[in-house]
Amino acid sequence: MNPPMRVSNSPYAIAVEEGKKYFWCACGLSANQPFCDGSHTGTGIAPVKYEAQDSKTVYFCGCKVSQKQPLCDGSHNLPVQAIDAMAATEPADDSRPKKTCSIDRLVTQPKLVASAKAGIKTQQRRDGVYGWVGEDFELDGVMFVVTSLTRQRLGDMTDADARAEGFPDLAMYKDIILRMHTGMTWEEDHLVWLHSFAIKA
Repeated sequence: MNPPMRVSNSPYAIAVEEGKKYFWCACGLSANQPFCDGSHTGTGIAPVKYEAQDSKTVYFCGCKVSQKQPLCDGSHNLPVQAIDAMAATEPADDSRPKKTCSIDRLVTQPKLVASAKAGIKTQQRRDGVYGWVGEDFELDGVMFVVTSLTRQRLGDMTDADARAEGFPDLAMYKDIILRMHTGMTWEEDHLVWLHSFAIKA
């Protein structure tokens, strides 16, 4: 069994209903975070059942390393370096989605490289997986580490997401992406892999 994939650096605040059962994603592969969508099949990791005793807001773990699963215990506040010991290596089996390209191709455009080095760009969306959580990569002499890898609908992107990509707003991001990829259309339900990263201290 391989380590779960770190999905978020903060917990998910969910309003639960008394008596209702919830199945928390423990593997980190679900596209319906923080809940299971069956993506754990073959990983050896099973979802964790949570039955609400009251109707209230609870905080489900997003980093997947909480000692109080499925709820948050603050483990997401661990330093980036701590991720390395938990999920730094690519597994030998097929329990995670396979890479479609090497991590050195994650961010290549010079202006975006400069934006990442300045701490402005912290995300990169790709159709495939380019890097695993905890994996290091270098941009123009500066070391970075992948802090989370998750799925996202294009339609769920916000202006804040576009700024984290290194663009002023979502409209500009969409315009440039469509101009870069001839023939591409912006499909709201299209799923991409969201790679989040940080400068490695």
